Amino acid sequence: MAEDLSFLQKSDDEIRKDVIVVASEETGIRNFKSTGVLRGLLETFSRIVSTLYRSYLTPIYQQTNLETAGGRWLSMWGLMLGVVRLAATKTQGLATVSAYADGSLAAGTWITVSGTTLRFRITEDVAFVAGIFQVPVEAEFAGSQYNISDDPGLLTRVIAGIESVHFGPDWITSAGTDEELDEAYRARISDRWMSQGQGNPPVSFEYYAMSVSGVKEIKLIRTPRGYGTVDVIVVSVAGIPSQALLDDVYQALYDHALICNDLQVKGPQQTAVAIDVVFSGEATENEVQEAVLQHVYSLGIGGKLEIREIYATLDALGLDSVEVLAPARDISADEDSIIVAAVTATKV
Repeated sequence: MAEDLSFLQKSDDEIRKDVIVVASEETGIRNFKSTGVLRGLLETFSRIVSTLYRSYLTPIYQQTNLETAGGRWLSMWGLMLGVVRLAATKTQGLATVSAYADGSLAAGTWITVSGTTLRFRITEDVAFVAGIFQVPVEAEFAGSQYNISDDPGLLTRVIAGIESVHFGPDWITSAGTDEELDEAYRARISDRWMSQGQGNPPVSFEYYAMSVSGVKEIKLIRTPRGYGTVDVIVVSVAGIPSQALLDDVYQALYDHALICNDLQVKGPQQTAVAIDVVFSGEATENEVQEAVLQHVYSLGIGGKLEIREIYATLDALGLDSVEVLAPARDISADEDSIIVAAVTATKV
């Protein structure tokens, strides 16, 4: 019997031919007429074999390869190298509250982001006096969608003394993250495998930097400051990284002796873009604004903002009509920059 025959990644016609070859070698019979009973049996058998490989063996075979494995199988690959899939976390921060009289806020009180269904829970009892103060809050569920920008909030019940609630531009203390997707996880596993050699290859910097909680993307840039000089550009899951996150990345590289003559860990430069959208439909202005911001955020370091992609993003909201008034052209960020958008959404 032919030992090297494989039905993986083959068409039904190829499988049928292989079955006939095997049958000929096993039985010595060479005459398989298309109208004969024996040919009918082989055709039936080839269909069974095709279904077996397509539905069961091929999917299992794909999981034995790092490049095609996914889900729990990919997690097993990672665990063999000590690379754990990053779990989803909840956004935490400080909401700003304006009070016209003294009072108290109980832990467990919910704040809803105006125009959305996103909710945040106050995590501590807070006694307040008239004026401006902050309260610690945590997202209802894990995920990066709770890393909202500068937005007003609404208490889900009336609290005596409270005038308004707001999520300011720097309200997040710990950004929420999504569960690591297969492609990003596979890249970290590959980096870990490639970094096991001697020296400090670039993948070593990438692996240890990406392992720091709160890091979304990093990019290594060889700089003209001289031999052994490297800039590690860091983007956080909330966009621009805090100094604390940059320090954590530097420490992670330092702890693994990945220090060169001049290593600098820094946030990206910012390419500011004003995006103006006019639309009609059931979506709120806040939902449209957040959808555009999430798209811009996904572009990453050195990304390109294409107007057609803005339309494609908003098309998913099922709007009746939409027009992007600005920008008037596609915009590309430099290799060490990210695009930061100020989005205006107007419902007509």
